[in-house]
Amino acid sequence: PEDFKYTGIISGAGALIDIQLIQQRNAIPTMLFHGNADTKVPYAVAPHRSCPPESSGWLMLFGSKPIYERLVDYKTNVELFTIDGGSHDFCGYLYGPHTSKHILNFLNRVMTGKSFQINKTVAAKNLNVEIN
Repeated sequence: PEDFKYTGIISGAGALIDIQLIQQRNAIPTMLFHGNADTKVPYAVAPHRSCPPESSGWLMLFGSKPIYERLVDYKTNVELFTIDGGSHDFCGYLYGPHTSKHILNFLNRVMTGKSFQINKTVAAKNLNVEIN
């Protein structure tokens, strides 16, 4: 519907092609899960799949870290869950049984109107998931 508005975002290893798309007027509560050793979708700012600039399809991507920083600058409710040493294989981690508590806490904070800016880092080797 025309009057539909998102209340929040939960992202697993996501990125934007233009960080300027996030503005004060459209910033909403966001939860980000991302491995900082992801070579497919950058955690920070890097070309897609580390392509050289002369490659066909080259584009710069802004990953979870700069998205988090942008939302912090706008004083938006945001949580970044970094998997230290985690590859792109961890993008589905947030949909597994190990993160349901984190997601429910995020949803509860959003729905009750609590303010938060959380930056958590967990070592990939300490997670109970299989790494390929």
